[in-house]
Amino acid sequence: METQVTPQLPGTESLQTAGFKRPSRVQELALPHILSGKDVVLAAETGSGKTLAYIAPLASMLLERAAQKAAAAAAAAAASADDSSSSSTRAPNRKQLALVLCPNAALCQQVIRLVSSLPGPDGRPLIKACQVSSSTPPPFDPPDVVVTTPGALVTLFNDRGSSYGPQWSAEGVASRAAFVVADEADLLCQGGYVKDLTRLLDAFKAGERRLIEAQVMAELDISDEEWDRVPRSFKQACWEGGAPAMLKAGFRRKSQQQQQQQQQGEDAAADTPDSTSTSSSSAGQDAAKERSAAAASSSSSSKAQYGPYLQRQYLFVAATMPSLTKADVGIELQKRFKDAVWVSGDMLHQIKPHVEHVWRRLRGPEEADAALVEAVQGDPDYQAGQARVLVFARDTVTADQLADLLADQGIPNVLYHKNIPKEERDAALAAFADVAAAAAGGAGGNVVMVSTDAAARGIDLPDVTHVVQADFATTAIEFLHRVGRTARAGKAGKVTSLYGKADAVLAEALRQYVQEGKSIEECFSRNRSFSRKVKRYGKFVPRGQEGEQRT
Repeated sequence: METQVTPQLPGTESLQTAGFKRPSRVQELALPHILSGKDVVLAAETGSGKTLAYIAPLASMLLERAAQKAAAAAAAAAASADDSSSSSTRAPNRKQLALVLCPNAALCQQVIRLVSSLPGPDGRPLIKACQVSSSTPPPFDPPDVVVTTPGALVTLFNDRGSSYGPQWSAEGVASRAAFVVADEADLLCQGGYVKDLTRLLDAFKAGERRLIEAQVMAELDISDEEWDRVPRSFKQACWEGGAPAMLKAGFRRKSQQQQQQQQQGEDAAADTPDSTSTSSSSAGQDAAKERSAAAASSSSSSKAQYGPYLQRQYLFVAATMPSLTKADVGIELQKRFKDAVWVSGDMLHQIKPHVEHVWRRLRGPEEADAALVEAVQGDPDYQAGQARVLVFARDTVTADQLADLLADQGIPNVLYHKNIPKEERDAALAAFADVAAAAAGGAGGNVVMVSTDAAARGIDLPDVTHVVQADFATTAIEFLHRVGRTARAGKAGKVTSLYGKADAVLAEALRQYVQEGKSIEECFSRNRSFSRKVKRYGKFVPRGQEGEQRT
């Protein structure tokens, strides 16, 4: 479970009851910016407490806004107590929610478990969370936190969202989602996820503009036809700061324009056309009148009550955030969210120093099976009955084969990948957690899980003592996430990397960076671009330095 949170945060009692005593470094850095309402990009190493770093402040802000709304409703009810037409005494619903987008259902469930672990004074969850997917349709009463995948949300909007009530239509969710979080943002912003995520972000941004425009048009008494003729510069000011920003940019309301035109007509009627000797004085008086009218208009505008306007907050959270080249996720986020605050962990894109690494190059595939069995059985923790081992395979077929191999060698194991039924996947995670909990209580017991990269990101696997790469990672990013499964929360860990000729260039480049304690971001690449680059240059070339090489 992730660690600690700041004691200055409202709701501290709930956090302490849940076992979070003090903040991690990443939480200390991120919380003030999130609580300020700014967009935030939070990039920090695995196991640093990123999920709680956004869940805790979001819970606090949702509760605070709900309390403010309830107080305003109570004041309004008290003011209209004598109004016989006002008979409703129901408490107001919480109209704002946080929307958390994750790459898969397993991570969605992990976020929900964390939200549900924060108890209120009565022992029930402080705020409510639910998952929305094809198998779990949305509830009638929206919770405080909605957790889903981009694909599931797009499907809900396209298919039947409104059939569950207007609050679950695209417009309904967009109007209620005060906070939007992209967890594992680097993954969501590329590959098969980026199309759906981009569609959602574009829809939310367009919805924000429409809501602000409608509010400003009502505040400034602007009709639809008049709004269509408003210059884009004024509309841009409207989107950024509402009516005050439009007025500051020089826009004048219809009533103000009419007053100015009337004043100008009266001034023109009072002029003496045949007086040439006083023309200079008249011009000065005209200028003074214009300044006076503008000042009066500005003063009138400043006294008007405008806003508040919808201010949706966006949070992007990831353990890897490449930003060396213009095609990287980090650069794209900088372009789209120019005012976002960037918070980085101290060990971002680096391997933790308290991880023991064993690198073994295989002379041929015939060595692979024996090397895997030796890596597991030769582990001192395994021999002592205290090992929690995570074995990575390249795909589901290989994972099945490795699980059978280990079982044949007397090494019981659980299997985790996308082709395993959900009930069996959940049972595998539970078995791993149960052994870890028993070990924490002093009881013995080994547990070995064989998995694809489905277990490399987001999945809560407590106290992994040993990561074994039976098949070496295909990219440096995969390597970083795999290695990040162990040595969490300041504990020690071990990583055994088995690799053959096909993986040698990447493995040995990573080995050098790890041994030198350097960031491995220069090794980042997409799935097959690393091998293509090696073939082109005949050697490993750090990312961003390709142009300096000669073919």
